Amino acid sequence: MIMSFLSNHPPFVEDEKLLARLKQSTNLPSPPGVAARIIELGQDPAANVGAVAEAVSLDPALSAKMLRMANSPMYARQRKAENLRQVILMLGLNGTLNLALSFSLVNSFRCKDQKGMDYALFWRRSLSAAICSRLLGVHFQSNKKEELFLAALLQDIGMLALDKVVPDLYQAIGTRQANHQDVGVFERRKIGSDHANIGAWLLETWNFPDWILSAVANSHNPEAVDPNQESELICRCVCVSAAMADILIREDHDAAVEEAADRANTLLGIDRAVLTSILEHAGTELKETAALFEVDLGDAILMDSLLDYAKEVLMQRNIKTTCEISELQNNIVSLENKVQELEVANHRDELTGLYNRRYLDATLSEELISAQQHGWPLSVAFIDLDSFKGINDSYGHQAGDSILQASANLITKNTRDSDIAVRYGGDEYIVVLVGTGSEGAHVTSERIINAFRNAKYTLGKSNRVILTVSIGLVVHGEGVDFDNPEQLLRAADDALYSAKEGGRNQYILYDPDLVVEI
Repeated sequence: MIMSFLSNHPPFVEDEKLLARLKQSTNLPSPPGVAARIIELGQDPAANVGAVAEAVSLDPALSAKMLRMANSPMYARQRKAENLRQVILMLGLNGTLNLALSFSLVNSFRCKDQKGMDYALFWRRSLSAAICSRLLGVHFQSNKKEELFLAALLQDIGMLALDKVVPDLYQAIGTRQANHQDVGVFERRKIGSDHANIGAWLLETWNFPDWILSAVANSHNPEAVDPNQESELICRCVCVSAAMADILIREDHDAAVEEAADRANTLLGIDRAVLTSILEHAGTELKETAALFEVDLGDAILMDSLLDYAKEVLMQRNIKTTCEISELQNNIVSLENKVQELEVANHRDELTGLYNRRYLDATLSEELISAQQHGWPLSVAFIDLDSFKGINDSYGHQAGDSILQASANLITKNTRDSDIAVRYGGDEYIVVLVGTGSEGAHVTSERIINAFRNAKYTLGKSNRVILTVSIGLVVHGEGVDFDNPEQLLRAADDALYSAKEGGRNQYILYDPDLVVEI
């Protein structure tokens, strides 16, 4: 894998002596143990939640930052993540790996020895570009938002290597480091190459995947990327994000705004109105993210003023809209949604849209194994509609189907995105509360019970019906452990039976001491 990228591309460094010095240097930055493990997991298609959690948890400070980041405005959700398991569920495996690697590398590659390179400026620009790159991914509804963040964050990492190998290289350029185009021209004149090529070479020696090598190597030349490559969008977003970050860095502010607008339109088809919106969100996210990454943004009031000025310039010059582009983007999103619908159709109940029993059988087994291995709590709520048969008998199956659909909506609205809501069969539902202990399970069950008590259904012309539910609740990992999913579901069913026998319209927590074996 080491030579896979370089072997298909021209040599990065024309000066063989410089390349030899880079290879032989013992001062080059290198990933620490946790970062190295994360890189390894990123290359492993078999990596699972447990392995990722184990790697991140090796660094308690990193785990805390991940939790804070997941609960920050960047990843705003209705309910906050309470543990690392929920963070991984929220961000996904790749998102967690890329964000954890970002934190780990930034923390490791700080330099307190001020030479010719302006490290405060370097990290301020890198983090600003990373935020903008991720927001570009949000705009395009990309599933690689964290990859975009990481690629933009590392696009200039070659400067760190050059600063180590060629002492005082950047001292000669001084304050012109704020203009990145000048930096590239200066590097090529001095050493025959630039930090983009050096950075890609450095990342390859660390065994980074090809997509990030391509993004870094072509960060100043995205047109060179093969349009058939999966990394094309990443390369283009990274290049545009760099121009957006320059708005906060360069002294020639008007020119920086115009270059960012032109590059966004040329490379991504983004008009000035969209760019203005992205800059506005970037300003909101940048301050808190900078605090998490411990990056000094300088004068916060000046930064806000620069962003406000940039938005004003863009809005004033946005004479006409680009309805055609918006329509095209909506069509792309619509097609992507249709593809996703087809992919999940096999796992969905046709009537309610909830997951079906086939999906539950596969998923509950994985979640229980993960909970057993890592000591995470896992709760299951077995829900049954009270007196549903009477609805069918009195009003017909069409009315019954509408009740089942409305019930599924109530359950979905009162559970988290990370919970797994399933139509188990007939008028029975199951909710798997991932990473949730008894306290959270009680809150969720009570919320569902109250939602049904307060809901009224109109059947026929004027008949108003209130339908309650009974819930059997079971918690694995808090005094009661289960060996397999069948035992877990049987316990939830026993608790449901107790709730029904005890008067219905309530939830009962499974108690093994109260179960009578026949």
